[in-house]
Amino acid sequence: MKTMACQHGMSSGVLSIIYILVSHWYWPQVTSATTDFTGSTSPGYASSRLVNFAVTSSTPSSSLITSSSPSFQSMQSTLATRSKIKIIFRTPENRAKETDTTPFSTSRCTTKRPVKKPCLTKKKDFWQKLRIQIIIDEGYVKVIYVTPNGIPHFGIGHKITRQEPEFYAPVGTKIGRKRIEEAYRSDMKSAIESCCTLFKDFQNLPDEVQLIVLNMRFNMGHAGMNNFVKFINAINSRDWKQAAQEVEKSRWYKIVTSRAKRLVDRLKSVPQDSEC
Repeated sequence: MKTMACQHGMSSGVLSIIYILVSHWYWPQVTSATTDFTGSTSPGYASSRLVNFAVTSSTPSSSLITSSSPSFQSMQSTLATRSKIKIIFRTPENRAKETDTTPFSTSRCTTKRPVKKPCLTKKKDFWQKLRIQIIIDEGYVKVIYVTPNGIPHFGIGHKITRQEPEFYAPVGTKIGRKRIEEAYRSDMKSAIESCCTLFKDFQNLPDEVQLIVLNMRFNMGHAGMNNFVKFINAINSRDWKQAAQEVEKSRWYKIVTSRAKRLVDRLKSVPQDSEC
């Protein structure tokens, strides 16, 4: 539970209410607190003006009070006496000496997070070949259009979601090249991550198999590919012909027959002992 008060010209009535809440409800559980002072040249303010005063309890409930009013100092003094808590005055001079172990320290963690490496690293010509194949199958449409199942798309087969600004735009609305490329990169990134999740050691599959699988995933999405259990198992076993047969049995094959047939024929032609 948190109580906050941060108005610059806070009335004495509001301050009194906050004082009662903290001193009468939370003070038995208070274990540590801190205040933050800074210099001020504004008329009517002391050279050390109270900026932050925070109280944390040893229970899940806690109280956080922030005020720029000098009259708030009387409250923190009373709390310090009544609750016997430790008050830490953080001035600009000693703030630099703080570490992350200091209570209520605002210093940021300097530990760098490890950069996540892409699960699929390929040369430029691989991505160019994949892009060409995707455009052949999906098209490159510079306006919003609707597929036979009533879903709005644009660009290189990009499905417009409800969260995107184009969702409520009418059919035929023009889409710029920059937006089309942005959507394609996002969709391809999602396809790559999905394949790396669904397929064992996807990075080390033959290039031709990777191109075929990414093409399929780009079209059917993660949920659709996830339903191809036998196909996934065949790819993981490096049984390309069996994988092709599983595609031919699928409902997806009947929906996008020409595209699926091209991919199946390519998959059947991959040498059984093919490596990257």
